[in-house]
Amino acid sequence: MLEVAILGAGVSGLTCAAAALREGLKPTVLEKFHDIGGVWRLDSPQEIGGAAWPGMELNNTRFTGTFSDFSWPAESPDFPTALQMYHYLSCYADHFKLRSHLHFGCHVRQVQQQETKWKVTWLQENCLIEKYFDAVLVATGKYSNFKIPDFAGLDSISDKMCHAAQYRQPDKYKGKKVLVVGGSLSGTAITEELSNITTVIHLIRRARWLLPRRILSAQHEGSPRIPFDFLETQANNDIRLSPEEKYNKMLRFCEKQNVIPEWQMTPQSSWGVAIADEYVENVLHGKIKPYQGEINCFAGNKVILKDGNEIEFDAVIFCTGYEQDLSFLSQEIQNKLKAGDLYEDIFDDSIDNFGFIGNYPGTRGAVTPIVQLQAELACKVIAGKITLPEPAKRKAHIAQTPKLRTAINYMNTLATILGNNPAKMPLNLREKYTLNYGIFTCKRFRLTGSDCDPQVTWREINNDEKYRRKLIHSKEKVPTLAKLCKQKISELNTQNAKLQKRKRLYYLLRYFVGIGVVGPIAGLFKYMLNLKAIILAGVATGIALILLPTSAWFPICFGIMCHAAMSLYQTFFLPINSPRIDSPKTTKKAIKLIESEGNKPIPKAMLFGFRYANRFAGKDNEPYGKKAWELCQSLEEGKLCTSKIHSKPL
Repeated sequence: MLEVAILGAGVSGLTCAAAALREGLKPTVLEKFHDIGGVWRLDSPQEIGGAAWPGMELNNTRFTGTFSDFSWPAESPDFPTALQMYHYLSCYADHFKLRSHLHFGCHVRQVQQQETKWKVTWLQENCLIEKYFDAVLVATGKYSNFKIPDFAGLDSISDKMCHAAQYRQPDKYKGKKVLVVGGSLSGTAITEELSNITTVIHLIRRARWLLPRRILSAQHEGSPRIPFDFLETQANNDIRLSPEEKYNKMLRFCEKQNVIPEWQMTPQSSWGVAIADEYVENVLHGKIKPYQGEINCFAGNKVILKDGNEIEFDAVIFCTGYEQDLSFLSQEIQNKLKAGDLYEDIFDDSIDNFGFIGNYPGTRGAVTPIVQLQAELACKVIAGKITLPEPAKRKAHIAQTPKLRTAINYMNTLATILGNNPAKMPLNLREKYTLNYGIFTCKRFRLTGSDCDPQVTWREINNDEKYRRKLIHSKEKVPTLAKLCKQKISELNTQNAKLQKRKRLYYLLRYFVGIGVVGPIAGLFKYMLNLKAIILAGVATGIALILLPTSAWFPICFGIMCHAAMSLYQTFFLPINSPRIDSPKTTKKAIKLIESEGNKPIPKAMLFGFRYANRFAGKDNEPYGKKAWELCQSLEEGKLCTSKIHSKPL
């Protein structure tokens, strides 16, 4: 059995251990601290915890930030906290029986290649240990040590400053004037949290997009807000936007940001995103005072900027990033990692039994699914189940691969190499729609491949999609299928608002029932405004009375309700003396008006009606509907004079 050294017991290290066990390898996980979790590790009497404070909300939902074979509990919030993330990882370690493979308090000193093996040297309980492994996977992450720039005068504020990695809760800053330095993810999050209890001065070098966790699900105002990663679908990922289109898209999501001078964005602004839910509102209410500028030096209880401005404070929190610690590796390997010269950001161009997990450049959305795919690929290569290309081809592939890829593109690439990308699976239309337009989660990569479980996976994917649709339609007042009709009506821009409102309700009902969503009931309502509907309801009631004499009240009530509904609809929703839009008589009259050489106007509402409603009408309307459709097509293509169209009723 091949033995693999896994350096780190955070998200990357734990999924490496699980993948190694699945491939028949023996993992030895060496963790520097005394608990699992990495940046999500909790404080303990022995040591301070990870970089995330317990109450911090994740930037991705539990749907996208999950392992494909271990879902979050159903009762978890959409955006879990760091504390909940730690418990999720603990449950993951227990579920896959990883505890016996974990070794804590191991400070790795050196990793050296010895022919086909790797010698790993580490310090544990004051003992220097050396051991040979068949392979090594480095999963130490990108947040090894926090970084504070060497500003002049830092020694004068040593008792007032800390780094974001040392921040735990806002209570100790209550009543103080706090200066937060740094405008990235942790900077905006800490500023936002502190602003609820005290005054915060936020110093940034450049603006970036302040994206809320929940954004508008559609382009019109009043649409429900949903988690932003619910809109990151395969279909949206395939759309290539120009810089101007990207700017307009982000401006729609970050609605009020440009009213703050320090955070104004333009199409030429450098790209960057920070997650902030209440930040903009708190700035507008005076709880946050943003400044944009460069620090010159600190002097006691104030900071002097390069433009000469001075800012006083009682405490400083530096949100100035992290440094990666790979001092145990050779300089050659470190340089390749920094340059991004790795095959799929995992392997060296000539070594197959050494890899990096979770060290890809930039940010690509949720970390969990990406590192799981990386770990699965690395372990399959080490186990000999997947063979990497020859060194020359690998170098060519590295040269051709973009340095920065979207999370979706990167995951699809890894899944294709693994053989579990569902893109080429035989799927029905509903399944294709769900995978293309639904939430892009890593669960889709369990539909095929060596570790697949299609039945369970489809059930989970469909449950996630149902939840997404529930949020999207949470404020809808009309049936989903009628939304298209509503959109078409709004495009007509009719001048008579009252008539438009009445006609709209009619079109919505016609479109919804006309395509047969409710089966036989749709057929009944299709003719609800003529004598056929009344006769049909009466016949149905009589037959029901004969066949079901013991429960006669039901069909009687049903018949009465049908007649009442028809009467109410005719009384309150249809214009007085308005001809039925879907009738053969009205359609025929509209066609004659169009074909006539005279300058007789055509009602726009009627033109819309026989195009979209009469399309689904009965047999007696088919020839007229077909002709009307063709004429409307000519109208749209500019072959027909549009001056004949106006919005007055017949």
